[in-house]
Amino acid sequence: MASLFEQVRDRLERGITAGEYALGEVLPPVETLAERHGCSPGTVRRAMTELAQRGLVRSIQRKGTVVTARPPRGRVCLLLSGEEHMDLMFQRPVYEALHQANFQVDLVPGGLDAEALQMRLEALFASGSGIKPVLASIMAPPELLKEPWAHRLFAGRVIYSYYPEPMDPKAVMICPDLQQMARDVVEYLLRLGHRRIAVVAGFPGDRATWATATAEHARHLVEVAGGTFRPHYLGPGEYESLVRLIQEERVTAYWALHDHHALQVMAHLHRHGIRVPEDLALVGRNDTPWSRNGRPALTSVSLDPTATAAAIVRAVLAMVQNDTAPDAVSLVRPRLVVRDSTEATSTVGGA
Repeated sequence: MASLFEQVRDRLERGITAGEYALGEVLPPVETLAERHGCSPGTVRRAMTELAQRGLVRSIQRKGTVVTARPPRGRVCLLLSGEEHMDLMFQRPVYEALHQANFQVDLVPGGLDAEALQMRLEALFASGSGIKPVLASIMAPPELLKEPWAHRLFAGRVIYSYYPEPMDPKAVMICPDLQQMARDVVEYLLRLGHRRIAVVAGFPGDRATWATATAEHARHLVEVAGGTFRPHYLGPGEYESLVRLIQEERVTAYWALHDHHALQVMAHLHRHGIRVPEDLALVGRNDTPWSRNGRPALTSVSLDPTATAAAIVRAVLAMVQNDTAPDAVSLVRPRLVVRDSTEATSTVGGA
């Protein structure tokens, strides 16, 4: 069992780490702290001396003991996806949210195979403090995270993925709410008066992808409203098949795979004399900078990186504090950002 001095020192350090005592703040007098912690002033002074040796506090004449540094709450390895548009959206908000929550963050690029990633992480943590970091990953391939070394290196895992399927008891999934995403898009298009709606349903033969899941949610909503739903499949001839849906089946609204795909669709339709939004309301996904640069600007579904970053931080905090068990799956509500490609300008939905 830790001695009384060690308990007081550790309580003060935890208070500084958690922000109970802010940087630059003068700590209460020794006598006040002694009464608060049920010990002698000498015990508090000894704890203060050790904290000063660690660089966390400094005694200033005629002012008192001032907090000069905050030890990190823990260490987080932020593993990126390697997909340009995903990293563009999530790297900065997730990194900054973890940093502001007082975590040491090691940034690891995505796109590495299992062997290369293991070597990179082993080298990164070889000279560490001995405290196992928490892994926070953004759309990393699930097969990489199931490797035995991933369990050995990390104390816990927080995984952002389209698929809400926990990989093990120590993994927490942060996922966009695909059902709510489909609801926001379809209900908005229905309010505009569209009754023949096409949605990307992945590639032919896809059984369980996020594209097939959102397409099925959209199908149900459109058909319940008495509309006509048309799945649209990617691959050879996809643009020609979309033109046929518009010209022969009178489809008037289309939800693309993502923003880049939507802009490619827009360019192809232009060559066929099909106007956006006059002839076809066009919706993208992910609300990347590409959506704002379209002509016309593209209505798109934001995955809400700020709310996602906050959910990741909450899960990591629950893991390192060991005071609450984080939920196995946390859904983040998307936001529909409406622009000129659907003839209006506003935002639907929220965090």
